[in-house]
Amino acid sequence: MAFHPYLSTSSTSVTPYQTRAFGCPSVRTDLPKANRATRSIADSQNYGDDYNARDLISPPAFSDLAMAPTAFAEGKSKDYLIQLFQTIGYTFPGEVSQVIFQVASRGHGDLATIKDYRAVLNEYVYACEIGKEQEWLEVNGRAEV
Repeated sequence: MAFHPYLSTSSTSVTPYQTRAFGCPSVRTDLPKANRATRSIADSQNYGDDYNARDLISPPAFSDLAMAPTAFAEGKSKDYLIQLFQTIGYTFPGEVSQVIFQVASRGHGDLATIKDYRAVLNEYVYACEIGKEQEWLEVNGRAEV
């Protein structure tokens, strides 16, 4: 008997399962997509919206809060950003908040991203910590408010 990788020494024939060709997985577009929240874990159909291996092994930051990484790069209004940062404990006088928003929104019109607002806020907080709050306000446009 010739050596065959699918046969053990006690096997004398090849079963249908040993010769079956499986092919490439494909996305099922002919089936209606089930709601991800109510889909059974036993549903093995590929609807094209499964997570990739990298996201399963190392999920993006804030994914447990259902926030996409792009949420921090989308433009937000001044009132939204000021309220957001007040909610987490950063409360400043009105004109300071205005200056922070102005600096963060330069080049973006009436919107600023959370990332830019946070960066400018960190600069201001650092200036306060080293005693240069007034200089920071003057450099960054207190007169413009």
